[in-house]
Amino acid sequence: QNAYEAYIVGGCVRDMLRGHKPNDWDIATSATPAQVKQIFARTYDTGIAHGTVTVIINKDHFEVTTYRTEGEYTDHRRPNDVTFVTDIYEDLSRRDFTMNAIAFNPRSGYIDPYDGQADINNRIIRCVRNASERFLEDALRILRAVRFAAQLNFTIDDVTMQNIYKLNHLLAYISKERIRDEFTKICLAKSTEGLIIIQKLELAKYISKYLEPICASENYSQIINTISKLEPDVVTRYSALLIQFADIAQPFMKDLKWDNKTIKNVNLIVQHYPYLGPENAGQQPVDLVAINIYKRVIKKLLYHMGPELFDKYLNLKSVSKSVEVAKQLKAEIIDNNECYNLKMLAITGDDLIAAGTPKGASVGDKLQFALDYVMTYPAKNDKQHLLNLLQ
Repeated sequence: QNAYEAYIVGGCVRDMLRGHKPNDWDIATSATPAQVKQIFARTYDTGIAHGTVTVIINKDHFEVTTYRTEGEYTDHRRPNDVTFVTDIYEDLSRRDFTMNAIAFNPRSGYIDPYDGQADINNRIIRCVRNASERFLEDALRILRAVRFAAQLNFTIDDVTMQNIYKLNHLLAYISKERIRDEFTKICLAKSTEGLIIIQKLELAKYISKYLEPICASENYSQIINTISKLEPDVVTRYSALLIQFADIAQPFMKDLKWDNKTIKNVNLIVQHYPYLGPENAGQQPVDLVAINIYKRVIKKLLYHMGPELFDKYLNLKSVSKSVEVAKQLKAEIIDNNECYNLKMLAITGDDLIAAGTPKGASVGDKLQFALDYVMTYPAKNDKQHLLNLLQ
């Protein structure tokens, strides 16, 4: 209506051509950001320096970016400058992979100057024009190629693969946060191909120095096989990656700039992994004494982890052994409201002080003793009984 060109571009076109519903829509246009904001009533600046404005229509958000070419990438991360242009072909020429360098609108149909449709049909990941130049511009494209191979179950073409190996050192220019985000998508992908490529092309040390010994391990194939059988959950899959490397679990997660909660949860699973041994995880205990001993182990794990994280722990355990008995006993503990943490204890620190215990460390020691006691004797979680026991 306003005489500007507009195309959907990138991942949404790729997804359409693969027969998948796009999650979001990216639009490229010959209109400048100022002109886009004049046309639409509701907009906000997303990356205005790079020509991107988000347009809001009803409740939907659309990223609209002006056609552009890019200047030199001196830091191998982002262009020093961008130039707005009016030709869709110029805009497509700057993109990373042929499958992402396709534009579409109903009037013109598909604009596909680099045969991206053929590569999608053949399940090939290939750089636009010169692979070396694309990776020198933005080194994160190295991990994006690996991620797409894992997520889409595509094959990286030989020239692109050779340039990833040759230029893998450029990942040193990329922030740990951006590396973490791509590596996590690789870990969560349905296919483990990305983790295989990371080892094959020696990318591990550029992701994290702590990943290198994992990839070099003779058990690496076993590790990624375990990962492939788990739900696509960050804590569960990172725990599987680190389960044989408990001493570096926390440093590895910190190196990738994970938040404290995720670091703590992964570390808890990894450090406590041996507690639920193979000898009792899947076999029904033969007598009441054995059941109570096993339930006490589960309560200790619930104390450290809580029910939700314990379920992730069991999911990881279930790859190599049956954990049905552990699941049954955990459900019994929860259903019967059996005590496994201090909040569930029938007495508090104030109760002990009121009964004559001096303030200080002895209060905490007595509460911990009481908790250990009722983990073994759940029916004894009674205020008066515990006060009598502790006096």
